[in-house]
Amino acid sequence: MALIGLLTILGGIGMAIFFFGGFFNVAASDPDPDFVNWSLIQVRKASIARHAIDQPPASFGDPAMVQAGAFAYAKAGCTNCHGEPGVNRPNFPRD
Repeated sequence: MALIGLLTILGGIGMAIFFFGGFFNVAASDPDPDFVNWSLIQVRKASIARHAIDQPPASFGDPAMVQAGAFAYAKAGCTNCHGEPGVNRPNFPRD
């Protein structure tokens, strides 16, 4: 049992050094390891199953509601980064 405890502690220290020491690359240009992708998907599914129990507050098939949403989208400036129907979103330069 002491060996298992020691290995657990050493593994935890190693993971802390790996993540908090900056060795894990969080750049969007570098794909995440499969284990990280799998973990994020599982956390997302569990969160949705626990918290998404209510019905949507509005009827998305209502044309007036869709038009009001499009107006709010444009007024808030969302089109500047995300584009709009028929218009490509801008290509921002990367540093």
